Amino acid sequence: MRYLCKNCREILLRDETAAGESVICSKCGKLTEVSQGRFMPGSLIADFQIIRLIAQGDMGNIYLADHISTGEKIALKILSESHTYDAKFIVSFIHSGRQAMKKHFKNTVQVKAVGEDDGVFFYAMEFVEGVSLTEELRQKKQLTVSRSLELVWTIAETMADAWENGEIIHRSIKPDNILTTAAGEILLADFGLARDFLDLASRSEEDRHRLVQYAPPEALSDFSMSGLDTRSDIYSLGAVFYHCVTGAYPYQNFTVSEIISGQVPLEMVDPMHLNPDLTPEIQSVIRKMLARNPKDRYRDFPELLKDLNLLKHSGKTTIRKNNEHKTHDSVTVKIGAGKRAKANKLEEMELSDSRLEEMQRKRESRAQTIIFGIFGVLVCLGIFFTLFVKWVVYEPQRSAREMEIHIARMKERSRRQKSLYQPLQKGATERLCRGVIAHCANEDFREALHFISDFTKKYPVDEKFKNELTGHVRKSIVFFRQFTNSGPAVAGIKLQSRFFGNCTVLSVKDSVITAQCGRGKNVSIQIRAFTHEEYRIYLRQVIERFGLQSEVCSYLLCTGNFGDALEKVQNKPKERRFFEKVIYGYIRTGLSNASPLEIRQMRMLYGSLDAFQKATHPKEK
Repeated sequence: MRYLCKNCREILLRDETAAGESVICSKCGKLTEVSQGRFMPGSLIADFQIIRLIAQGDMGNIYLADHISTGEKIALKILSESHTYDAKFIVSFIHSGRQAMKKHFKNTVQVKAVGEDDGVFFYAMEFVEGVSLTEELRQKKQLTVSRSLELVWTIAETMADAWENGEIIHRSIKPDNILTTAAGEILLADFGLARDFLDLASRSEEDRHRLVQYAPPEALSDFSMSGLDTRSDIYSLGAVFYHCVTGAYPYQNFTVSEIISGQVPLEMVDPMHLNPDLTPEIQSVIRKMLARNPKDRYRDFPELLKDLNLLKHSGKTTIRKNNEHKTHDSVTVKIGAGKRAKANKLEEMELSDSRLEEMQRKRESRAQTIIFGIFGVLVCLGIFFTLFVKWVVYEPQRSAREMEIHIARMKERSRRQKSLYQPLQKGATERLCRGVIAHCANEDFREALHFISDFTKKYPVDEKFKNELTGHVRKSIVFFRQFTNSGPAVAGIKLQSRFFGNCTVLSVKDSVITAQCGRGKNVSIQIRAFTHEEYRIYLRQVIERFGLQSEVCSYLLCTGNFGDALEKVQNKPKERRFFEKVIYGYIRTGLSNASPLEIRQMRMLYGSLDAFQKATHPKEK
């Protein structure tokens, strides 16, 4: 715990167990008294010395404090310990506070600092001497229409400025955050620090009932509060407007659970019924601000200000509404005292015929939706059960012909499995070729080298053939690394992409090319997603850039591109003979367990039927 020496103003540090004791200052050597507690008068939080407790808010206590560096009076809000466990909220708290520090809007309480001191999170604002709207309503019960319009106009103008200059929303417009100074200036406090609607469970019943009155429906259904926008603040301001002109909450007759769940139709008492001095135009504005569906509210604060301006300067005007308010013969609906509390000591609430019919239609529509939903679920369960019985439980009896085919397939499968374990003494070189090409075709070049080493230890293979095959695999590794993982060494190569047009290659890593398209934007392109033409153009330029003519031949051979490999070594008889021997071994060993379809694929892979026959049936010398 830190505090100031009363004699020399030196910052001292003592354990909280020493609270209230007199100690000797290490600087001036005089006795000074330790603060009574961490948040008691005299203690320090960051650069602020607490003077006294001002108020206890929804998120924590607010203290009057001295800013040691400047000497000015500060309102210091300290978060309660229960709020510090939510890391996501703390990050949002710090971020919102810093955003509010950067931009100061008119009619707002300026933020001086936000941060953390030894586990205590604080929010320092300029100290405003005045009263909150909550205190004003507690004293007067109900404000005049002109005073209410002035308050709503000022807050709407402030929020329009905040949205226009930073797309900032308040998230917690309520009477507690609206202050009036001694000079009559109206100020809005606590920008973006809303957490009121997330902590309802930890509050008293009275607090919960008060907070949900100003909470937009979308905030009560989305606790992340990520979907809120300026229309949410319009709803909260509409609830404040309603409270000011009527002296009651919009949904005072409903319980907290009914408001949050929305399972019962929420109908507020018409403002004109509670305050006969109101005009139909003001009532229409309030109803539009308090629309349960955000789409039915004002789009933004500038649109709201246009109607408020008309109300301030004209006694009668036409208000833009989504639903025209019509006058009907009213009926009286008794509200039982056991179900809901009476609003403003009223024992009756008047609802128009049209609203009663609308409520009835909504109930019938909701009931139909539930019935059709249950019916749909039952149909889906019936279909699933039928398919389960047909495909899993019930297995139809096979015919004699189907049994013969099944037995033949099982025998063929058994023969192929046994052939895998037959001795490889005969045809070891050919099997070595097939195993190496199988590994390289999957880009497992290192595994191919291990396979050559292990295979030649067990089975007799010509040493010269082994060394030459190993050399081709190593060349393939060199080419593959330059082709797919050479980093910025390929910078400058031109590429024509079917998605991005003309591109300039910047680098390549793990078969992903980073290139700059014609619009100057960096894009990522998978080499495996190339078309044949794109692949051919990029391959040719890489070969020219790094001089990999020999390596590309080895790569084509080892990866099974036999036709292209033979074409590359057409004028090199020695290498062509070795290539043909490797290709012959690959194809020959594949015939023992190959199906007719696989044989056709081999023929297409190798080229023509004549070339395939020549490779698989060499003439005896």
